[in-house]
Amino acid sequence: MLGRDWVGFGMSSMSQLDGNVFFNDRNIRSYIDKVKAGASPAVQSSRMSAAARMRFAFLYGFRQESYRTSLFSDRFGVTLEEVFANKLRNLEQRGLLTHDEDTIALTLPGVLALSTIEDYINDMSDAAALKPIEFTGFAPP
Repeated sequence: MLGRDWVGFGMSSMSQLDGNVFFNDRNIRSYIDKVKAGASPAVQSSRMSAAARMRFAFLYGFRQESYRTSLFSDRFGVTLEEVFANKLRNLEQRGLLTHDEDTIALTLPGVLALSTIEDYINDMSDAAALKPIEFTGFAPP
C-alpha cells in the first residue's frame, strides 16, 4: 500500500485507485446481496487531493515497522522532509519517532500516540500544534 494503488476485498474494505478512495459496504447482508447481484459493493468514494494522498501515504507508512522514505519520494517526486520538515522535527524532538536519511519509524510512545500524531499531520497549517500527550501508568524504557 504505502502510497501505491491497491484493491481491498471483502466487507468494510478500502481501495485506493489513482487518487480515488472507495469504501465497501459495512453491512454483511447488503454486501452479500450486492456481490451476488454483480454490483459494486462500494458505498462511498472520494477523490483525494495530491496533498491528501501524501499525508495518507505518510501516515499509512507509520503503521509499518519502519517506512522507507524513498517510497514517498519515488511516488510523489518530493521528499518527506520537503513536505513535513517542521512536523518531523517536532515529533522527533518529542521522542515520538526516529528518522534517518533512509527510514522513519514511530517509537513506542509514538505508537501509543498515533491518533494524536495523525491529527497533527492532517492539520497542514503552519500554526498546527501537537496536543500534549500524557501517558498515565506508562513509563517509556
